[in-house]
Amino acid sequence: MIKLPKNDVVFKRKKDVMNWGQSEFDMCLPYIKNFRVCLDIGGHVGITAIRYTKHFREVHSFEPVHC
Repeated sequence: MIKLPKNDVVFKRKKDVMNWGQSEFDMCLPYIKNFRVCLDIGGHVGITAIRYTKHFREVHSFEPVHC
C-alpha cells in the first residue's frame, strides 16, 4: 500500500496511482542493456521503485524532500 503525503494533491486526483509513469518506462525498457542496479532519484513515495523491482536486481530510491 502506498501512503501519500497529506498535501499531495496531484496523486490524490489520480484514479490509478500505481500506473504513474508506466508508459514512459515501457518506452525506455527496450533500450536498457542490463538490469543489475536501478537508481530512482526523486523517488517520491516509491511508486516507480516498486515497478523497477520487477525488472532490476537492486533498486535504490532517494527522495530529497523530507515529509
